Amino acid sequence: MAMTLYVAEKKDMATKIADALGPHTRQGDALVGQDFACIWCRGHLVAQAMPEDYAGEDWGEWKVEGLPMIPKKWEYKPEKGSESLLENAVRWMSDPRVDLVVNACDADREGEGIFRRVAAWAGCSKHMLRFWSTATTPEAMRRDLASMKPLDRYDDLADAADGRAKADWIIGLSATKADTSLYRARFRCGRVMSAVLAMVVERTRASRGFSSVPFWTVEAAFEVGGGFSAATERYDQRPACEADLARVRGAGSALVRKAEYKKVPAKAPALYDLTALQRDASRVCGLTADETLNALESLYLDGLATYPRTDSRYITSADASRAAGWIAGAAAAFEDACGPSGWSAGSADCMRMADDEKVAGHGAVCPTELSAGKLAQLSGAKRSVMLLVMARFLAASMPPAAKRRASLELDAGGVALSASTTSVVEASWIAIDEAARRELSRDGGDEKADRPLPEGLETGMTLPIASAEVREGKTRPPKLFTDDTLLAAMAQAGKTISDAELRRAIDDDSSHSGGLGTPATRADMIEKLLALG
Repeated sequence: MAMTLYVAEKKDMATKIADALGPHTRQGDALVGQDFACIWCRGHLVAQAMPEDYAGEDWGEWKVEGLPMIPKKWEYKPEKGSESLLENAVRWMSDPRVDLVVNACDADREGEGIFRRVAAWAGCSKHMLRFWSTATTPEAMRRDLASMKPLDRYDDLADAADGRAKADWIIGLSATKADTSLYRARFRCGRVMSAVLAMVVERTRASRGFSSVPFWTVEAAFEVGGGFSAATERYDQRPACEADLARVRGAGSALVRKAEYKKVPAKAPALYDLTALQRDASRVCGLTADETLNALESLYLDGLATYPRTDSRYITSADASRAAGWIAGAAAAFEDACGPSGWSAGSADCMRMADDEKVAGHGAVCPTELSAGKLAQLSGAKRSVMLLVMARFLAASMPPAAKRRASLELDAGGVALSASTTSVVEASWIAIDEAARRELSRDGGDEKADRPLPEGLETGMTLPIASAEVREGKTRPPKLFTDDTLLAAMAQAGKTISDAELRRAIDDDSSHSGGLGTPATRADMIEKLLALG
């Protein structure tokens, strides 16, 4: 009987595919059914050969001559520690019973590269299809198994993976050899690694070399409408500030030159891509980027979240109907964990999350078939990440909130004072966001909002001054990077480039998210730099 061979990137995914296909048994490193077999790769099984492996090239010595190293013909070898899995893949791809081979590696550029190298190593020329799935629920797996496409539809993605790997080899190994040879100390360089390290070094130097400068302001307090304060612009000389303080005190009151109140809509934030989720998890929960990725991948394999390594913040209109089926369960689970959220079934609309033009490969991160019982079984980083994903999923389905922006411009004895505040008047999605942050915040979520400016102040009114004083402050150095801010800097690296052509190149998101690295690799790069010291 003819068989179909499914090649997954991870063992867990191979198991889920086999479960969706039907009864099967474990036979070595394969799950075998009546007319199928599922095997797995555990990442790359075929590695690029190192410089010293190239016969006829003088690349084994640590010297600058002969750089850059650019192979005329690229060579490969088994990945160390994965030899048995590679032998297993070759054996199954060569099995005469197998007439169809399916690339079931992760649905991204790297997954395409992993499979193509193994197939090339095995010399496999059998008919091939691509299994592309971004959710692991049984329903989604069966749907995507029924709609597989010819492998050659993904040739451009395979070329992108191959080009990325070769660029890393040429730039990383050539630069490592050059710097190590010139400075007689072991350096590790890389296309992304060195650029990220440079950003960290530049920020650290700016922070350490910063000279703090004092400044002063005049602050006046008013008791009208429950009380508020207004302040001047900064002064760089204290005598000038104190002179204006005397004028404010001497006036005893302030004239309202301009009073403005605006009600403005506040649209719900888009769904999470991986980088946005990692940033919030760092800021709110104290998780590293790597911890967040690991937790999300585990939730994905558990069938509780969609594909993690995504750079999209929207879903397709076709997926919006599926999302509508998940939302009630997510709302019930979220409120069980965080209390009343303000989410309203009558106000929710999953089409608010959809934008077909902004989804290239994978849709945004969403919870799938979640319930309060399933959420209660989660703990640690997995629970924290799941709550963030659920909150954003519910919030994105809600109509805009509304905020009130109030600003005042005053004059006291010829001295200009100003005040402004923003307050929430229609919570909508903001209530969901705040409920999650109260539950997850490391400081308990007790951050106090500014007291809003009182209503009813109008141009031409005179307000008595209750008190006035000089406030002293100091300029602060640039903050050192956290996981949150470093991820943002990597994603927005083009902002620091003055050359327009280079800036367009790094911001190009036709094949990935733009910036340095991709959502799938940024956490690994941070961890790698930390490990290398």
